Order: sequence, then structure tokens, then C-alpha cells
Amino acid sequence: MSTLDLIQQQVVQLPERMRQKLLRHLLVLMQQNDMHAHANSLSSNEYGEGLERALRVATSRNLFQEITDPVAWQRAIRCERDLPGRNGSEHDD
Repeated sequence: MSTLDLIQQQVVQLPERMRQKLLRHLLVLMQQNDMHAHANSLSSNEYGEGLERALRVATSRNLFQEITDPVAWQRAIRCERDLPGRNGSEHDD
């Protein structure tokens, strides 16, 4: 039995509300696939030019002006903990 057959068997058993939710998820996956395919179709030059434009816009808008210490900012965003022997913690050997 194919994957599609198994999916069809399961979908028909779902209530209508769940089928609608499943359809929304499917549409999101299809959009992601389309975006991925588009990104893969770009040449290195096109990708580089797009990245350059995005960075130029970010710079012109001062998007990161409040970040004075990028390492501290990244650590806070990630909620990192101090690692023994690396961050001057009291448990360093």
C-alpha cells in the first residue's frame, strides 16, 4: 500500500474540522517547498545580490543599533548557561 493510500484512509476518518486543519498544514508545507525550490534555483550571483540588498536595508534602518555587545546579546537570546572552563565561572578548573 502506498503512502498516499494510507493518508487517504486516515483522512476520511477525521472530523471535518481536523481535515480543514490538515489542509492548512499541507498548504504551508507546499509553500515552504516552493520557497525552497525557488531558493535553489537562484544562481550564486542572484542570491548574493539579494543578500546584499537585505543587508543594505538592515543597515539603513539601524536595526541592530541597540546591540552594543553582540556576544552578550546572542547568549541572552539563546539563554545559554556558562560552561565550566570557558566563561570565567566560579567552577572553572
